This record gives sequence, structure tokens and C-alpha cells, in this order.
Amino acid sequence: MAEDGSVFVARDDDHLVAYDRYGNRMWSGDFVGNNDFVSSPALFPLGSTAFSVYVPTRARMYKVNAGNGALFEEQPVVYPTHASPAVTWDRVYLGNASGMLSMDLFLGDLQTDSTIEVAGVSPAVGADGTVYVVSMAGDLIAYRNPKEL
Repeated sequence: MAEDGSVFVARDDDHLVAYDRYGNRMWSGDFVGNNDFVSSPALFPLGSTAFSVYVPTRARMYKVNAGNGALFEEQPVVYPTHASPAVTWDRVYLGNASGMLSMDLFLGDLQTDSTIEVAGVSPAVGADGTVYVVSMAGDLIAYRNPKEL
């Protein structure tokens, strides 16, 4: 939820929809043919009134303008995921079948830690910027310098 009360919903029919705090539809982005949205979007910066929405589908990560739904950037993520992304001040993180993914805020500089299995596991960001994820084996993994996965 944004500071102004707006809410963003990713639907499995290829639509990303924005609602204002009263429940009125502000816009609906149609991403037909992009393998459906499968998780909740993440906002950056959190609580801001000028921000981006990051949302994955089964095959891509999208960065969308929160004000009007226009597509800013997209990045193939190769393997499907049901995880929600996590966003820090300089990176976007996502767990999928290939491991823990990290990319810059423009969805470039894609890095993967394929040493852990985190398919469908959503990462979390601590107050100090450490990125945490629980592996499929149940281990808590902490990336203290998450730029270097």
C-alpha cells in the first residue's frame, strides 16, 4: 500500500490494477501473453507518492509506473516463481527455481545465487539492508552485502 492509500493488485489474467484509497480503479495495465501474474507486487520507495511497482510473472519481472501503469522496464527471469519480490534502495530480489535473483532497480545487472534452492520463497529486507530468505531446506540465509549474491 502506498502512502496515499492506493493499492496495487496483480491478477492471474495478465492485469495489474491500481485502486485509490476509496476502492476506485485508477488504472489497469494489460500484460497479455506474459504468462500471468503469480504474486503480490512490491513498491519502491515504500510509502512514497512517486514510485514504481515491481511485479513478477511466471517468466518476467516488470517495473511499472505506479502513477499511470506504464511499463518502465522488464527482465526475463527464466524459471517460474510464485514468490513476491523484495526491494532495497538499490536492488530487487526474487527467489525462483534457479536460486536467489538480484537485479538493479532498472532490472539490469542480473545476478543469481544458484547454490540455494528458494523456488517460490519471498525474500525479506531487514532495517540494515540485509536480505533474508529461507531455503527449501529450512535454512535462514542472510545476504549482508546483497549486491554480491
